[in-house]
Amino acid sequence: MARIEPVIRGERWKELKFKLKLGDKRYFISNHGRIKSVDKVTDKERLLRIYYDRRDYGRINLKITGKDVSFYIHKKMAEYWLEPVKGKDFIIHKNLDRKDNRKTNLKFVTREKQKAYVKDRAKALGYDKRPHVGYYKLTAANVAMIKKALLSGKTRKKMLAKRFGVTHTQINRIASGENWGHVEPAK
Repeated sequence: MARIEPVIRGERWKELKFKLKLGDKRYFISNHGRIKSVDKVTDKERLLRIYYDRRDYGRINLKITGKDVSFYIHKKMAEYWLEPVKGKDFIIHKNLDRKDNRKTNLKFVTREKQKAYVKDRAKALGYDKRPHVGYYKLTAANVAMIKKALLSGKTRKKMLAKRFGVTHTQINRIASGENWGHVEPAK
């Protein structure tokens, strides 16, 4: 079997299994999060390119017997290299770097730990949400009065928009429940 370059010290490989019948190639995943294909006839190895989505998750796209097969590297790593833990169904990157898919950097966690991880990662990378800037034009009391007027059917939406200083679109959104859906009409 031909050697694949560059070689990483201590790297081990496991063969990937697919439900589809494989063509002339076999696929392997390493404990360092790399994927390679091996030609069944010539034993020629090829390191596959990993594509990163907008959230920095590594992905592989394969064409197996005419069908497109795509998977996330960290999920395949967990499937092949990590011991499953009962009650822990989510995978996190310990060092917060989603491009680092080494076995030692991945860990199964609970839903609560995963949510905390997302917040910690956002804070560490400076993605904290901005607090609301400005003010709301409408209060819950105003919306309750708008809903009451909409239910009576006597006032046109255009007139309500003008009276409360909002757009006709905003009145439509209140009517449909898209905005302010939690507020009940005034009595």
